[in-house]
Amino acid sequence: MWWILWSLLDVLFESEFTNYIINIKLNKRLKKMKNHFIIVGGGRVGDGVANRLSLEKKQFVIIEKDQERIKALKKEKFV
Repeated sequence: MWWILWSLLDVLFESEFTNYIINIKLNKRLKKMKNHFIIVGGGRVGDGVANRLSLEKKQFVIIEKDQERIKALKKEKFV
């Protein structure tokens, strides 16, 4: 019984499950977007473009593969 409970809690709080839920929410948000910009890369230039689009109240998506950069973009509320 204890092992089943432990395994269930492990699945619920493991980062893979959390990432799955985040991806579901992101996909729903992306499906609603129309006439948006796609920024490939969230580095210095991509960040500058995102700031500008944000100031102009434009919708955009940032595509980034570096996990550390994604964390920084989340802190800036871009992801």
